[in-house]
Amino acid sequence: MTIAQAIAGQLRDVGIHLVIEPLDWAAYLASIDQPESKNTNELFLDAIASPDLTAFPILLGFTCGWTPPRGQNAEFYCDHQVDQLVTSGATQPDPRKQDEAYGRAMRIIWHDAPRIWLWTAEQAIAYASDVTDIWGLPNGEFDAIYARPVQ
Repeated sequence: MTIAQAIAGQLRDVGIHLVIEPLDWAAYLASIDQPESKNTNELFLDAIASPDLTAFPILLGFTCGWTPPRGQNAEFYCDHQVDQLVTSGATQPDPRKQDEAYGRAMRIIWHDAPRIWLWTAEQAIAYASDVTDIWGLPNGEFDAIYARPVQ
């Protein structure tokens, strides 16, 4: 039994009936990379991993501006207080205040439950200090298309 089948069984027990449709990565991205008016997804299983040691890459995926086709907030979750807290944390040089802002955002997201939480993977991306413009994405991938030597 797959995780998807187990979850479908649990949801069926409470009256929610799912059709499981396995997709390869390219088909999955194409299916979620649609604006809300054209998106037909109601529920999907996905992994999330942070490419660095802060909460920012994960929390970015829950901001209003990160909805498809601009980003991968495929639940179309939008809470402006979360947006403010994520921005505050990302621009806060004091690690304690950053943690406080991110923690408040996480509690709001947890309470609103836009996702079924199973686990969070950990992933770190390392690169030389003389390289810049490498970005970690909320899905655990990274973008190095604009990578360049530090000037």
